[in-house]
Amino acid sequence: MKLNLPDPMKEEHQDYEPLDRVGMESVEALLNLNGLNIPCAVHVFVSLDKKASRGIHMSRLYLLVQSALQKNITTFDDLKVLLEEILETHKDLSHSAQIEIEFKYPLIRHALKSSEVGIRNYKSKIKMHLNSQTKKVRSFLHFEVLYSSTCPASASLARQLQKEHFENHFGQETLSKKEIADWLGHSSSVIATPHAQRSRATLQLEVGVLSNISILKTLIDAVEDVLKTPVQGPVKREDEQAFAKLNGKNLMFCEDVARRLKKYLDEQKLVFAYKVKVSHMESLHPHNAVAFVEGKKKT
Repeated sequence: MKLNLPDPMKEEHQDYEPLDRVGMESVEALLNLNGLNIPCAVHVFVSLDKKASRGIHMSRLYLLVQSALQKNITTFDDLKVLLEEILETHKDLSHSAQIEIEFKYPLIRHALKSSEVGIRNYKSKIKMHLNSQTKKVRSFLHFEVLYSSTCPASASLARQLQKEHFENHFGQETLSKKEIADWLGHSSSVIATPHAQRSRATLQLEVGVLSNISILKTLIDAVEDVLKTPVQGPVKREDEQAFAKLNGKNLMFCEDVARRLKKYLDEQKLVFAYKVKVSHMESLHPHNAVAFVEGKKKT
């Protein structure tokens, strides 16, 4: 039996002006992503275009989101169907809808040398806009990759000090390879090390509506391969040593990383446009070193 309850949102008044976006932030939900249930926070909005209307149907947004995300979401087209349903329930009020789904994407990660295996959770977001009047739809993937960056300038300065320390210690002595190796093996022989910091690459990529959301894993893997020094999950001593070697071979300013990512993204046919922010959380300074790069393909 339908209850006859008051609904103030149905009130109309000539002083009510249209609004760009109205909806809900941080709705708690479960995202069924290719069969994997992941806790997520959903931000969902519609425009309020009908002049004189006081508000929208919040409960309809909530119920549609909860129902749709428990179906198997595989492509952005699945989210487009959800936005079309939302606009259908608001056809007298709204012309555009937007959804953002924030979650941590779990991926299995193997240690560099040992047989250990662990899980890394990657901060991610799926975003889509739909306008029923223009039929325009835009789809976005956001994700964050953490990595280590060793400062090239600091490494150069440390090498200079190490060279001077060696020369001061031995003077003009003629040394065998073994004597040099033995000396290098003492902790007192290393008098300077370059500074390194945990660093972050944040990427926003615009992709096609038919793109499979599972490309998120492919993109994260590829970006980590480009960066060379992603942070690790399980680490034993042999893994830590291998990581130190990777850092030594990949000295990077934030500018270097931004250029690496630009080169990779420019080559990706599935990526229509991108925005990248690179942040190096300096261990030398109380501030961060950052670099930004954007790109858009011709269509």
